[in-house]
Amino acid sequence: MSGVVDLSVWQPNTGLLQEISNILMQSMDYTNNNVRLEAMQKIESFSQSDTESFLNYLLFIFLDVNSNPTVSSTAGLLLKNSLLNNILHNNNINNYVPSHFIKLNLLKGLQIETFSNLNKNITGIIITTLFSTYFTKQGRTDNDPLGLQIIQSLIQLVDQEENLPAMRALTKILEDSANYFDLQWNNGTVVPLTLIVPKLIEYLSNESINIKIKCESLKCLNCVIPLQTQSLLTHLDELLTQLFNLAMNKEDSLVREQLCICFSTILEFRPDKLTAQLSGLVQFMCHLIDSHKSMDEFAENAALEASDFLLTLATTSTIPTNLIEPYLSQMVPVLVTNLIFDQEKIEFLEATNDEVDNNIPDKDENIKPTVGVTNITKKKKTNDGSDDKADDGGDDDDDEDYFWTLRKSCANTLDCLTELFPSQITSLAFPLIKDHLVNQVWYIREASILALGVLSEGVIKHVADLDKIIPLLIQELDDPVASCREITCWTLRRYSEWLSVKHPALIFKVLQPMLTKTLFDIKKSVQASAISALGDFIQSSDQSIFDTLLADEIIVVLHKCLEVYQKKNLLYLYDTIQVYLEKKQELDETELNIIMPSIMARWDSLTDSDKELWPLLQCLSTMAVVLGPGFVNMAPRVYERACKIIVACIQSEIEYNNNPNSMTKPLEKDFLVGCLDLIDGLVQGLGDKIENLLFSNELNICAILTQCLKDPTHEVRQSSFALVGDLIIGNYHQMCKQTEYLEPFLRSLLVELQQNSDSLDSDAAINSLTNALWCLGVFVDNLDVPHEQLIVSMTYSLDLLNNNIVSEIINVNIIVLIGKLCIKVPELLMTITQFSSNSENIVDKWCHYSKNMEDPDEKTSSILGLCKFISTCGYKLTLQELSDLIEGIMNGEVYNDSIMQDLYGVIMQHQDTVPQLRPELINYINSL
Repeated sequence: MSGVVDLSVWQPNTGLLQEISNILMQSMDYTNNNVRLEAMQKIESFSQSDTESFLNYLLFIFLDVNSNPTVSSTAGLLLKNSLLNNILHNNNINNYVPSHFIKLNLLKGLQIETFSNLNKNITGIIITTLFSTYFTKQGRTDNDPLGLQIIQSLIQLVDQEENLPAMRALTKILEDSANYFDLQWNNGTVVPLTLIVPKLIEYLSNESINIKIKCESLKCLNCVIPLQTQSLLTHLDELLTQLFNLAMNKEDSLVREQLCICFSTILEFRPDKLTAQLSGLVQFMCHLIDSHKSMDEFAENAALEASDFLLTLATTSTIPTNLIEPYLSQMVPVLVTNLIFDQEKIEFLEATNDEVDNNIPDKDENIKPTVGVTNITKKKKTNDGSDDKADDGGDDDDDEDYFWTLRKSCANTLDCLTELFPSQITSLAFPLIKDHLVNQVWYIREASILALGVLSEGVIKHVADLDKIIPLLIQELDDPVASCREITCWTLRRYSEWLSVKHPALIFKVLQPMLTKTLFDIKKSVQASAISALGDFIQSSDQSIFDTLLADEIIVVLHKCLEVYQKKNLLYLYDTIQVYLEKKQELDETELNIIMPSIMARWDSLTDSDKELWPLLQCLSTMAVVLGPGFVNMAPRVYERACKIIVACIQSEIEYNNNPNSMTKPLEKDFLVGCLDLIDGLVQGLGDKIENLLFSNELNICAILTQCLKDPTHEVRQSSFALVGDLIIGNYHQMCKQTEYLEPFLRSLLVELQQNSDSLDSDAAINSLTNALWCLGVFVDNLDVPHEQLIVSMTYSLDLLNNNIVSEIINVNIIVLIGKLCIKVPELLMTITQFSSNSENIVDKWCHYSKNMEDPDEKTSSILGLCKFISTCGYKLTLQELSDLIEGIMNGEVYNDSIMQDLYGVIMQHQDTVPQLRPELINYINSL
C-alpha cells in the first residue's frame, strides 16, 4: 500500500483502520437493521470527533487494493458525501480545507489498474466535488497550488497513458465549474483554460488517440464554448477546422452527438464563423436525422442534437432569415417525417391502448416540483414565446414533460420555422400531411395531426379551407387510439384563438365532445390534454359566447373533474379553474356552491406534505384574488393552515441543517413558496377584511416573513418580497404599526440589492431581485424611510446599474426605484459617488428606459423623479436624452400633474437645446 499512497503527511493507526473498515462493512448489512443503524451512528461519531482524520481513513480504505470491494466503494462514496457536508451544508463558515493527504493522494484512484470501473468513477466524482466546492473558490483565492497541479496531472495521464478515467474526471470538473477556470489562479500567474483548451484541440487532431478521449474532449469544449472566453476565441478557427474534419471522417455516433452540440453552441454565440459552411452543416444535420434508424444504438442521440442544431438555427436572432431560407426545402421533409413515434414507442402504445388507467392513483414522485415558477413576480419578464412552442403531446413516460426527444425537437424546430416563414413552410409541409389526417395507419394519422398543430400559424394564414379541417379533428376526438385523441386536443388548442375570431360557432362543436367524453377519457394522458385545451378555449372565447353557451355547463364539468381526476391531472385542472375564474372575474352564489365545496374538500383531505397541495395552493391564491369578499368565509382555515405549513418548512430545514446526516429530509420549498403566494392572494383579494388574521399574536405574518426573507432559496425570497409589498399596499395602517418588523424587512431588501452579474445566474435570482426592487419602491412610496437608508438604497441601486447587468427587467426596476427616490429627495442623488463618477451613462439609461416603459405607473415614477432631479439640481441633458424624455411623456400615459410643472422647469433649463429637437417634439412642447 505504501507504494501507491503518499504517507509523508499522514499515516493511519492500524487498529483504528481495521475498526473503521469493519464498521463500514456493517453499515452495508441490510440483513440486520440494528447492526446497520449502530454502525451508521459510529460513523457519525467518528466524523464529528476528528473530521480530518476520519476522511483520511476513508480515502486510505478507498485506495487500498486489499480492501473488500464493497467496503472500498462505500468509503469512497462516504468520503464524497462527507466533503460535501463539511463544505457546502455548513456554508463553509469555518473555511474547511480538505487535508493535504486527500489532495496529494486522490488522483491515485485513477491509476490503480485493478480498480473497478465503479471505483474509478467514484474517484472522478470525488475530484469533481473537491473542485466544485473547494479548489475553484477558496482554494483558488487562497492560492492553493494543488488545484492546478491536479488539473495538470490529469492532462499528463491522458497524454502519457491515454487514461480515459482521467479524461472523464476532467470532463466532470469542467461540467461543474468551467467558468472558474477562466479566472486567474496561483497568485494571478495563470488562467487554467489557456492550458486546457489547446490540449483539448490537440486531442481532436491526434489521429491515433482513443476515440472515447476525443468524445470527452468535445464534451469539455462544450462546457467552455458558452463562456465565450478569450482562451477559446483565440483558438476558435483551429477548433472549427478539427470539428469539420471529425464531421467528415468519424462515423462514431457519440462523437457526432458532441459535434452537433459544439456546432449548435458556436452557432448561437458566433454564427459568423459558420455561415460560410451552413450548406454543408444543414446537409450533415439532415443526414443524421434522416438516417438514424439504420445506424448504431447511439445514433438517435446524435439525431436529436442535429435537430437541436436546426432549432438553434431557427431561433438565433442574429442569423438573417435570408441565410436560412435556401435550406427550407431540405429541412422540412426530414422534420415532418420524424414527427412519427419510433418503433418501440409505437409497439408500447399499441399494446397498452385499451388499458384503463384513469382510476390508477398517481405516485407522489410523479408530481413535479414547481419551485422556480411562482407566479408572483411584480415585474414580469418579457415572454420569449417559449411557453407556446410545440411539444409532442404524446409521451406516456412519468416525466413526459421533462424528457426531450427527437420528435419534440423536430416539432419545435418546425414550429419556429413556421413563425419565420409561414407561407414557405406551409406550402412545403401541408401537402405532406393533408391527405394523412385520416390515414388508416394510426401513427401516421397521429403525426399528421401533430404537424397540423405545429403548422398552425402558417395554416391559419395560408390554407383557405381550414374550416373544413376542424370537423375532421372533432371526429378524431372519438378516435379508437388514445394517442390520436390526445394529440387532437393539443392541436385544437393551437386553433382556439382563430376559432374564436373567425368561426365562434365551431367552438361549441369542439367543446361538446370534450365536455361530455374526452375530459373523462379512460386514459389520463387524454384527460390532461383535454383539460388543458378547455383552458385555452375558455381563455380565447369571446365573453358573450362564454357567458351564454359555456359557463353553466363548464362549472359543472369542472366540479365533476375535481371528483374523479388523479393527482397529476389535478395540476392541469387547477390551472384551468384559474383560467375560468380569471375569465369570469366573479362567481354567483350558485356557481360558488357548485365548485367551492369540492375545492375545500380537496384542501381538507390532503396532508401538509402531500405534493398535490402545490397546484392547489396556487389555485386557491387565484380564487382569493378573483372572488375577493366571496372568499372571506374560507380565509381563516386557509390562512391558518398556510402559516403552519410555512413554520413547519422553516423548522424542518433548521433541524436538517443542524444534522445533515439525518434520515429525514426537509420539506420541499414548494410548500413554503405556495403558501406565501396563497397568503399574498388573500391580501390582494381581501385586504383589510382579514387584518385580524394577518396580525394576530399567534400567527403574525410579519413574524413569519422575517424568517422567510433570510431563506437562501431565491423563490422563497421572491414570494416574500411580493407579500411584504402587497401588505404595505393593502394593509397600510396595520403595517405602520408593525414597527419592530419594518426595519428587518428593509435590511433584507438592502441585502438583496448587494448583488452583481455573477450572482444573477438564473431566472429565480433575477425574479427575486426584481421583487426586492419593487418592494423597496413600495417602502419609499408609502413609508417614512430614514435618510441614511435612502442613501444606502440609492447607492446599492446605482451599483447594480453600473454593473451593466444584462437583464432588462432588473435595469427597468432600478430606474423606477431611482425615480421614486428622487421624487422624495432629488438633491440626494448628486451626493452619491456612484452617480457623480458615472452620471452621463446613468442619466442616459434613465432617459432611455423611461421612454420605453409600458407600465403607466412605472413610467410616471421614473419620469417624475427624473424631472425633479433635473429641475432641482440643474443637471444638463444631451440632445438625445432630452428627446427621450419628451418622447416618453408625449407617447405614454402619465398620471401626475407635477410632471408638467417640472417639465416646464426642465425646458427652461434647456432653451438652447430645445430648438434642435425634432419638429413633432417641439410642437408637443408648444402645445403644453
